[in-house]
Amino acid sequence: TAKSDLVDAIACLQSESAVKDLLAEKVTETETVLEQTRKQGADALEASAVADQERYTALQWELQSVRSELAATNAAQSSSSDEVASIREAAAKEVSAIREETEEVRTALAKAEAAVSASQTDREESENRSKAERKVLSKEVRNLRKSLAEAQAA
Repeated sequence: TAKSDLVDAIACLQSESAVKDLLAEKVTETETVLEQTRKQGADALEASAVADQERYTALQWELQSVRSELAATNAAQSSSSDEVASIREAAAKEVSAIREETEEVRTALAKAEAAVSASQTDREESENRSKAERKVLSKEVRNLRKSLAEAQAA
């Protein structure tokens, strides 16, 4: 039994040694992955910082451009205020003329709608009269046919 105990102890030691080696390998792999992840994170952070700096610089240039355009617009605006006043006056006259024309068109439209309505009423009345006349004529034709048939029979 001492020999089997010794064999069991050796097997246990070998098993523990294998587990220790496996765990050491896993730790090494995990440390490698961790290092790669840290490097990728640092690279991404650096790229993000560069991109932010580039965006900031581009926005500064755009801001300067807008300021220049604003200054030019202000200069042009102050020199053309009389022109703006005359354009406004002309626009006001045009708006007034358009309003008058619109009112005339509305009046003409109302008259046309009234005429269409009257025409529809006349048409309906004519159709009703025509139907009534057709009924009368059809009765008269039936009576004449009946009279003709009676006259031929007699």
